[in-house]
Amino acid sequence: MSLLLASGHPDAWSYPLGMLQDEVGLIHQRQDRQTASSMNGMYMAVAALLDSSAVRTFNDRIKELTNG
Repeated sequence: MSLLLASGHPDAWSYPLGMLQDEVGLIHQRQDRQTASSMNGMYMAVAALLDSSAVRTFNDRIKELTNG
């Protein structure tokens, strides 16, 4: 329940059990995507340290993520 409350579901206490399961699944999917994205960013940062040609890719990705 606290996962739903922390994720912006203030009325989670009144959700039917099936809806709770669906929402928890969606939250886990979103968290997994965020984790994968963070891991990808860390990988690109390390690659940029080891390979000078990866610096451009890393900088392009940062610009893409920051709309800049």
